[in-house]
Amino acid sequence: KYLMPIQSPIEIIKYKEVYEKIGLLRWEDGLNHALPQDFADMLGWKEMADKALTAYRKIPKQELENTLIFSDDYGKAGALNYYNRKKTLAAYSFLSDYIYWLPDSMNIQNMIIVGDDLATEVLACFEQCNLVGVVENEFSREQGTKIFLLLGAKDSATDMFYKTVEERKKQMNIFSR
Repeated sequence: KYLMPIQSPIEIIKYKEVYEKIGLLRWEDGLNHALPQDFADMLGWKEMADKALTAYRKIPKQELENTLIFSDDYGKAGALNYYNRKKTLAAYSFLSDYIYWLPDSMNIQNMIIVGDDLATEVLACFEQCNLVGVVENEFSREQGTKIFLLLGAKDSATDMFYKTVEERKKQMNIFSR
């Protein structure tokens, strides 16, 4: 009953002492939290994917092949790919192996970005930036994660993106430092 996430967040919080006693509320930061980390990590993923799908559906069909779905971490990218399988293009990230799955070259026209606030340099590369949604689930570790739709990429968008890809790959390559 306590080792499998079959209880609701409210029920887990109700039995906090039991969960705490067996160490299930201790996260990677060494602190106890309201919910087990793996459970809190997953809460909000479907909400996030649904909001990304809403953004995706706002893009004209003829522009989809030049649209990149991107997240600031591989966990979010994986959640987008799981929940939006066969509904959207694949989501990518600079983290972990996801960086190696990015298309080798692509003329980026639009982006859906899932993560934190966008850097000024990114915003400057697009004609429009719309905040499509925010993860609202109060129990989710992803609460506050934003879903942006960036439309009308300038020429600098593709150049900046692939320059960043190459820089990140070099940082990850232990053989060429």
